[in-house]
Amino acid sequence: MTLLPPASDYYRLAEWQEAERTPVQHSEEPEVWRMVAAMWLQEEISFYYWGGSEPGILRQIIPQTVFMVQGYTDVYVEGYCPLRDAMRTFRMDRMHWLDGALDSAPLENAS
Repeated sequence: MTLLPPASDYYRLAEWQEAERTPVQHSEEPEVWRMVAAMWLQEEISFYYWGGSEPGILRQIIPQTVFMVQGYTDVYVEGYCPLRDAMRTFRMDRMHWLDGALDSAPLENAS
């Protein structure tokens, strides 16, 4: 027997999907800045993700958009995920970077 999420979860998801997105071009937070730089460089990023259907799985994406959603305080990244062969969206505070991931690209060349 499959348990479905409560209807309120579907309502919140629909509300989030319809809200206005604001691109993030720079940030004082190193993880967000690193993701923005990877987006500009079209560089693949690896991280463990603690959300979604398989918490703790290693993911790789090529970031396409870093954004915030009106009415929410979190930063999100949307990118191509080779594991799923599709575009996927991740909440940045649920990412656990691999050691050295923040230092793996020349950030000075991304500005």
